[in-house]
Amino acid sequence: LFYMNTVHISDLMLKANLGITPSHLMMINTWMMISLITLFPLMGYLSDKLGVVRFMKVSSLCTIAVAFPLFWLITYEPSFTNFILAQLTFNVCAAGFVGPSGAFLAELFPIEERYSGVAVGCSVGEAVFGGTTPLAATMLILWSNSEIAPAFYLMFCSALGLLALTMADVPQSN
Repeated sequence: LFYMNTVHISDLMLKANLGITPSHLMMINTWMMISLITLFPLMGYLSDKLGVVRFMKVSSLCTIAVAFPLFWLITYEPSFTNFILAQLTFNVCAAGFVGPSGAFLAELFPIEERYSGVAVGCSVGEAVFGGTTPLAATMLILWSNSEIAPAFYLMFCSALGLLALTMADVPQSN
């Protein structure tokens, strides 16, 4: 979600001819990163109160629910406001999953294997799904001839996250 938000949607914003220069786009991305970083501890706190696994599942479901409508909005009704709305909404969804992930990952592995398990799991996951996101988004657009197609990649990755959370052997009460 992070790469889609900062790379692909930013590219769409430039292509939409909204009068945004690349330097303005970098400033927008900076503010989006600040909003995301600000949301992480808030989402972590809320997940402590509501349950880490439950909170992450809701965040996955939210991403699945909003991906297509937001991509439709920025594709067929491109405006500065709609792009910012889409990016901020995706930031909330991403922070809702990433904010509590530290607590989730700590419970996923025994103490003796925690550092290795988290390091390998996160690195491989980010490389496979995060690192290939710009390529996947571009290929989906080329194959489908639709700027909305990357929404389905977000929905697929969120569904995988939801499946992993469902299958994980982690206490639901935390």
